Amino acid sequence: MARTPARSRRSARPDAAAATEQAETASPGTSAAEGVAPTAPGGTAPAGGTAPAGTAPEDGAAQGTAPEGATAPPGAAADRNNALDHAKVVTIALVVIGHTIGNMATGTLTVSLYLWIYLFHMPAFVLISGYLSRSFDYSSRRLYRVATGMLIPYLIGQYAYLSLANFVGHRDEPWSLFEPYYLMWFLIALFMWRMTTGLWRTVRWPITISILISLLTPLTPLENVLALNRFTGLLPFFVIGLSLRAEHLAVLRRRWIRVLSPFVLLAGVGGAAWAIWYFPDDMVKRLVLWALSYEIMDVSPWEGIATRAGMLVVAAVLTAALLALMPGRDSWIARLGPYTLYAYLLHGLIVLAEEYTVNLPPARTALQLGLLVSAAVLVTLLLMTPPVRWLTRWVIEPRVTWLLSPEGFPRKRKDPDGSSNAPDGPSNGGPAEQAQAKEARGKEARGKEARGKEGRGRERRRRNGREARPGRHRSS
Repeated sequence: MARTPARSRRSARPDAAAATEQAETASPGTSAAEGVAPTAPGGTAPAGGTAPAGTAPEDGAAQGTAPEGATAPPGAAADRNNALDHAKVVTIALVVIGHTIGNMATGTLTVSLYLWIYLFHMPAFVLISGYLSRSFDYSSRRLYRVATGMLIPYLIGQYAYLSLANFVGHRDEPWSLFEPYYLMWFLIALFMWRMTTGLWRTVRWPITISILISLLTPLTPLENVLALNRFTGLLPFFVIGLSLRAEHLAVLRRRWIRVLSPFVLLAGVGGAAWAIWYFPDDMVKRLVLWALSYEIMDVSPWEGIATRAGMLVVAAVLTAALLALMPGRDSWIARLGPYTLYAYLLHGLIVLAEEYTVNLPPARTALQLGLLVSAAVLVTLLLMTPPVRWLTRWVIEPRVTWLLSPEGFPRKRKDPDGSSNAPDGPSNGGPAEQAQAKEARGKEARGKEARGKEGRGRERRRRNGREARPGRHRSS
């Protein structure tokens, strides 16, 4: 059998860039193209120091994202990016594992695993959210999905978690809507990232500027209002994802990168163990929160800037290694990709309920750690099953067409002459919808004017006797 030339073999391979381009333009965790709800990263610790993890409700976010629509339509799997769907499921599993072992992290093994997870899983979610937000265009349909996939789940989830903390955990947490509690910070941060996509498209050096913002904002302590600390700290990953193209992700599919990626991830575990030994006073734990100022971390401004710059590089490398290892074929795991928001918002209730009631002892042995990790993975998968989605869809993917409309509710506005009220186009539509509405109003106005001129002309001809009435004859 003749050997196929190298050029022919290369051309016969499927174009990875084209395949990647078919990714859902939605936030991690969503199925529709706008990305309503985010896929989920973790959150901050309510009490014991569980670091945030880090998904959409996409848009496309996600939305997050979830992030755009909610349920994947039949046959949509062929149009999805399976590698990103696998990455979302793996990352949400890491989120649940991190929250599960967070308050039980004692010993080098458990703490190393905990820190390794928080080094990159949150940046990975934010980067995927940015990549899937590339098509966000502020149209009424996209804004509707952002509202129903991020804002409404945030409102419901914020008070659900506060109720659990105050009534079951007997905490004294303020009932504030503007201070995200536990893992709810990611939804509001993703909402703000999504709404600034237009700004980053107009900036000349978006990645450089976002990195400078991340490095310099910790110079001033920021409160937890609207998660501004994490919004700025993780901003570079969202902007990087927003700037990526399919051909960039295709580079990660090269064989030598995929061979090296497992060793890179293992090196991250070793680096976490070394950091525990080298840095004093749990400095690394505070650093991976991506939320504290340099003053609170008790470091000088230059030390803080250098350390965060190193964290940005480490997180980017580990994220690239994770994405490189994700299979591109379809599987039952990839089909769970649109539903990671369910696992994100629901698993925290289980984790906090266990902490407030049972409060398991710390995992001190490898066997105990293995059991905890296995239980976390099992819970992650169960929370994305159809029965759970059916029971909780009213919270995760609410349909509020009585309040919001994906097409925009019709408004009435006066004609330019102020003579009458005419139906206007969508109240918050995008440029295309507004142009269509304007054109329709122009056609209607021109039609009225033409009919008026024609009627006035007939009346003049009738008066001048130039037009006889039908069925009548003049007498001689």
